[in-house]
Amino acid sequence: MVLNNKRSATRSLIALLALSLVLAFPGLAMAQTVTNVSVDTPGQVEPGEQFVVNVVVEPGEEIAGVQFDLAFDPSLVTVDSIAESALLSQGGATTYFSSGSIDNVSGNIDGVAGAIITPGQTVSAGGTFAIITVTAGAEEGTCPFTLFGVIAGDINGQPVEISIANGQVTIATDAPPSGGGGGGGGGGPDTSPPRFSDIAVSDISKTSATISWATHEKGDSQVEYWASPHQFSPLDETLVRSHIVQLTDLMPATTYHYRVISRDAAGNLAVSDEYQFVTLGRPAEMGVNSLNIIPAEVRVGEEVAISVSVINNGDAAAIYQLVLKIDESVAETREISLDGGTAKEVTFHMTMTTTGVRSIDVNGLTGEIIVEAKSGATANLVNIDPRYNTDTARLAFVNINYEVNNPAEQPVHGDVILNVKLDSQLVDTIVLISDSGLEPGVTSGNLDYYPSEGWQIGTYTFYLELYEDGNFAYGTVGHNLDVTAEQATSSVNWSVLAIIIGITLLVSTIAVFFVVRFRRRML
Repeated sequence: MVLNNKRSATRSLIALLALSLVLAFPGLAMAQTVTNVSVDTPGQVEPGEQFVVNVVVEPGEEIAGVQFDLAFDPSLVTVDSIAESALLSQGGATTYFSSGSIDNVSGNIDGVAGAIITPGQTVSAGGTFAIITVTAGAEEGTCPFTLFGVIAGDINGQPVEISIANGQVTIATDAPPSGGGGGGGGGGPDTSPPRFSDIAVSDISKTSATISWATHEKGDSQVEYWASPHQFSPLDETLVRSHIVQLTDLMPATTYHYRVISRDAAGNLAVSDEYQFVTLGRPAEMGVNSLNIIPAEVRVGEEVAISVSVINNGDAAAIYQLVLKIDESVAETREISLDGGTAKEVTFHMTMTTTGVRSIDVNGLTGEIIVEAKSGATANLVNIDPRYNTDTARLAFVNINYEVNNPAEQPVHGDVILNVKLDSQLVDTIVLISDSGLEPGVTSGNLDYYPSEGWQIGTYTFYLELYEDGNFAYGTVGHNLDVTAEQATSSVNWSVLAIIIGITLLVSTIAVFFVVRFRRRML
């Protein structure tokens, strides 16, 4: 066989990667332990069978890159493809991989190379570097797989000491089962399940991965895999020793667990241990934007549409919870499922039942809705007129004029209440219009107000509230009135007065007791 030497381009790339590592990490020392590079084959396959050849690396020290060439007998086998396995990507490292070139005429694989491109990261644990898929030809024979041009490099880009172990595969038709001979002997029934080896995952993308494994005897091929829920690949009933199953329709940036399954011709079932891999892509990145409230002003009983846009900027699908709050209370929650790189508009339809300026919050996006009464009725304090005693100049009462305007064509069921505060503390609530129909147009009224406790020193605030069908509908701004000490009502200290009256009654009772007693003695 002629060995192809067309490897200069790939080796130049490896040299460039090595130079970048040297510049990034100068002065690192190189150990002198042997790194083993070997070819792992299934041993024996049948003519026409597809199988896997693994190039396995057992680092004697920390390495950051590998390259190799491989020779084979093209009259016996055909190389179908070359894929990177997980050796260099241990610990989540980012890698560069070149599958090189395949020449099935001369029987050469040239320039297979890989390197870690994450700064400062290396591997020291062994594993499969490359997975070579091969198909046996029709002829029987033994095909050697011979490594040459092998280089393993450390983090400085310097080659490390290596040892090489080549491999071979025998292509032969299975011998017929042995029959019973003299003495009543002979082979019993097959009760042993297939034995697994070389279980590996390769060609991982955002939505697919290839699972491969070998068995010591022929068996069918199936993979159980799951992120959630459990799934099974279609059963490949072809009995082979080298198994390859392609998993598709996977979710990006997702950890998958898997087990390989093979059943031999006798029906013996083997299920492997659990393994895992992570598909490529960015994790889900969910968020909201574009809060819209339509309309921004409504009347009680009318519906408002509150919408936001939910976005997934990652590659993985995810479920996102939206929480709508009105006046800081949760009004509704929804769970939204989004594939990676997609967006969805979500709308809440809410019927407003309470008047006022209502605050809206959807996952941190905020806005307001103005909710008015059904009729649009309003109230107004027309005038606050204090009246004083002409003799004492003290405040006698306050004459209050008010108006209620109902713009509707029909009477409105409502209440109008006058609230009075003294220095911000509510002291009086007076119903001006109660449980009656507010006629269309303007309704006027007046009230002479005097506090039940008399006028106190401080600031009095007067304001109206209009309720429609029990819901707050409108409120006026406050009108203030300052009352000085000279204007305040003369007050009586009832506690002191009660004490004085009590003492007086006690003294009188004692006096009466002694007078009566004295008169009895006189008699």
